[in-house]
Amino acid sequence: MRACTNLSVRFKADIFASSIHQDIMKAFISHSSSEQDVAIALKSVLEDLEIEPFLAHNDIRASQQWSERILSELNSCDIFVGLLSRAFKRSDWCAQETGAAILRRDA
Repeated sequence: MRACTNLSVRFKADIFASSIHQDIMKAFISHSSSEQDVAIALKSVLEDLEIEPFLAHNDIRASQQWSERILSELNSCDIFVGLLSRAFKRSDWCAQETGAAILRRDA
């Protein structure tokens, strides 16, 4: 949790400065399921910074099409946050999300 608090302090000025020209910034949090607690803590920090975070396991309803929603969120996010870990490196989902974020035409 301390790392997330430090993230908040270090990047708050930069994020605020870049968001002056936008209404709401959106962030996509890519993580392995073993890092869910860290992802939830990061989501809270981003919300405190008035950034709209997307965390798949928390933000997708059971009735929604997961792949469509994830692609939609990847295509509309301003910030892509990959929670790097050994589990992240082994995750096919994380690799696909990272690839999709990198290949965006407007990135």
